[in-house]
Amino acid sequence: MAFLPDGRLLVTQKAGQLRLVSADGATVSGPISGVPTVDDGGQGGLLDVALDPSFNVTSNRRIYLAYSEPGPVGSGINGTAVASAELNATLTAVENLKVIFQQLPQKASAGHFGLG
Repeated sequence: MAFLPDGRLLVTQKAGQLRLVSADGATVSGPISGVPTVDDGGQGGLLDVALDPSFNVTSNRRIYLAYSEPGPVGSGINGTAVASAELNATLTAVENLKVIFQQLPQKASAGHFGLG
């Protein structure tokens, strides 16, 4: 999870959802759209979210997502990936997603993503 400057949190869920939680924990948003597809088998999933060091809700909404990336359909392989993206102004969608790290080669694995 990552704390926004106003106390709200971005929280990742194993199955691949990213949600916004109010500062008091009382309200949880629906899934934020635009998150990459993840391989959530075994230890896989949407692994982490981090804010850009200069994150600001009004001018810099860049985030980074680490996730277990599925290989080609039916291949049984996967790997760790990291993407940068921007949250939209209403914090309901991820936009301009760009993979900035991709484990290659991918491996057949259900755990310890990134280890060969």
